[in-house]
Amino acid sequence: MIYASLLCIPQPLADETADRIYEVLKPLLPSTTSKEIEQQVLTQLNQLCKNAFEFTLRHRRTQDQYRCVSSEKGTILNESIAKPRGTEACSELEGAQHDQIALVLSPVLVKYPLLEEMLVLEKAHVVVYRD
Repeated sequence: MIYASLLCIPQPLADETADRIYEVLKPLLPSTTSKEIEQQVLTQLNQLCKNAFEFTLRHRRTQDQYRCVSSEKGTILNESIAKPRGTEACSELEGAQHDQIALVLSPVLVKYPLLEEMLVLEKAHVVVYRD
């Protein structure tokens, strides 16, 4: 992490956060998961948290706003802000319509630049109902 190292800021918060996330996710891993795979998961979580820390340092003085906006369950899919990642059968829920959001896996990451319209940086990942 170039910026943190230049500012001489220690990164234990990123490491602590990764460890906490890992402790929450560990029971969800199959019992047959090898130590090597567990170590890879922890390494990827550490990198994710360090990247988030660096992102925060890079953008702390910008006047742009970054938001995570969650699509509502039951709304119709808007492909400009959401990407379907799976499907559910419409018959499972009475009144469900084709392309209606059944489940939101992750929200959309949006940037609101100063005096401009919103810019979608990462589309939401959703599960939709299909016939």
